[in-house]
Amino acid sequence: MSPRKQLPRIRRWLLALLLMQQGSAHALMAGAWPDSPAARVDANRAASPWAGVGSISAAGQTFSGALVARDYVLTAAHVAAGLVPGHATFNLNAGGDLSEQVAISNVFVHPGYRGVDRNHVANDIALIKLAQPVPDGVPIYGLYRNRLPPGATLTMVGYGASGQGDLGVSRRADPAVKRVGKNVADNLGPGGNGSNAQAVYYFDFDGPDAAKNRMGGLTLGNRTETSLADGDSGSPAFVRDRSGHWLLAGVNTFRFGPAATFGNGGGGQNVATYAEWIDGILLAPATPIPEPDVAMLLPLGALFLAEKFRRRKK
Repeated sequence: MSPRKQLPRIRRWLLALLLMQQGSAHALMAGAWPDSPAARVDANRAASPWAGVGSISAAGQTFSGALVARDYVLTAAHVAAGLVPGHATFNLNAGGDLSEQVAISNVFVHPGYRGVDRNHVANDIALIKLAQPVPDGVPIYGLYRNRLPPGATLTMVGYGASGQGDLGVSRRADPAVKRVGKNVADNLGPGGNGSNAQAVYYFDFDGPDAAKNRMGGLTLGNRTETSLADGDSGSPAFVRDRSGHWLLAGVNTFRFGPAATFGNGGGGQNVATYAEWIDGILLAPATPIPEPDVAMLLPLGALFLAEKFRRRKK
């Protein structure tokens, strides 16, 4: 079945998106035994290629995001829209658990975001401004700006709950534990909200056999294939360029229904579609702090001197 003909089926699967309410989230699942959530954990080493993927902590919940500048994080709009600057942090685990915890100072939600429902999943993308830059040496990820072809392999990195594909979730979210897995962008589509034809990618969570295959193409392997579950919205999806560099190609934002087991799936935002908007924020000149008006300083200085002279006379 062609990708175009599969899109109506995909929309029908969006019956119970867990991201319809603010605060819902996703994480990365493992395969069936002998694979396990522990086997998917990426150690908190400074040398990890995923050291620039951090957790977002807010109101007792955990989300994910990836650094696209030393002071900007790319994540999901439904995550950023609920953050209160000064009351949320971006956490890095680069060389140890929670090695850096940086306050969030501002959020930039895509102007086309109108919330998420079964017919509208596009434009769910946002940037978070950090109160201070992260240390030198932490990976900063470039954007994948080319068209993402159907069948592209995505490497996903995220924080949150996990479990096995045949059993479901068994591990709670943890802002100091990130997991890694892969899936394939089986289809791309508009996703509603006035977005273009390539705004959203969709994938399914293939089990060990074809019985759980929803969209075509078999599993990447029991120890490799992953999907989304409660605990980590905004997690990045990467592709590797010809030079071996990891580029940020997607932001994972939704899954099909409440289950995180084989036969399910999800999707996210195709970063190339939003690259111009992202650039516009990252490259915008900083708002200068206005210099004090000299004409105002002179009278204030005169008042200060007059008051000082009056006190001496007393």
